[in-house]
Amino acid sequence: MPDRPVAGLTWNTPFPSQRAVDDSHARERLRAKFKDDAKKSSSEYEAERAAVLRKTEHLRALRLARDAAGQQPEPASQSKKTPAKRKKSQSKAD
Repeated sequence: MPDRPVAGLTWNTPFPSQRAVDDSHARERLRAKFKDDAKKSSSEYEAERAAVLRKTEHLRALRLARDAAGQQPEPASQSKKTPAKRKKSQSKAD
């Protein structure tokens, strides 16, 4: 008998058939967890997508109402200030 367990074998499950059953149960638990995670992430994605569509429709309605009223869109504020130029200090190295 080996001094240490062989890879994949444990002392708690001495029979290969029991290990196979344990592996199949583990696989089933992982499959169920994956399905739950997939459903959860899918529902989160759909909710986020619906929120984006609602916001887009609202903004489109506001834009169309503004255009129907004949208003021009306000230009985006482009107040980019140029940084003040610093005077270069010239040192005389005589």
